Amino acid sequence: MRANYSLVTAGRAKLVSAEAALQGMLGLIRRECPRIVAGSPQDEASEKLTWEIAATMRVVAFQRVAGPIEAFARTVRRLHWSNARLTNSVHDYARRLSAEAKTTAPDICADLRSWAASGYTKLPSGTLPFVTAFYPVQAIGMLPKRQLAPYLPRSLTGVLQRTSQLEGQLSDFEANAVETWGAIMDAVELNP
Repeated sequence: MRANYSLVTAGRAKLVSAEAALQGMLGLIRRECPRIVAGSPQDEASEKLTWEIAATMRVVAFQRVAGPIEAFARTVRRLHWSNARLTNSVHDYARRLSAEAKTTAPDICADLRSWAASGYTKLPSGTLPFVTAFYPVQAIGMLPKRQLAPYLPRSLTGVLQRTSQLEGQLSDFEANAVETWGAIMDAVELNP
């Protein structure tokens, strides 16, 4: 829980930077590939590209906390509980966060340009592997608290409460990022 608290504290400290990075991504897309897929079909391929944009936004935001995510993952990898399911759940959570933090963002404009050049018939080769790697989405700070509760001393009650508050702020950030996602979708005119 202490490692998780450190992680969400670092995440909260980087929200302004993460928002600036997302706005920078939006500005770049508006400059480099406005209306790039105007008139494209709304189909399975457009859905995959929609998910690619959302996942790319996560990569751009997570880059700000890559160090704290890796520190958290290193700490958690050493922990084991008598409940194997809990151990697997916590390790999986740390592994997924670490993988997301190490991922390189694809070039959205190049991928959309490639899809358009194919007559909207062929996804770029990296789209499916990239999208598949990100789903289901793993949010920062979402440890299985109910499963962990029996193992936690009362002395961590304050840490748990503060962690929950910070996790709420991180969730609010992700919810508000939907507006930026919508602006990107509008800029390129992609039908989800």
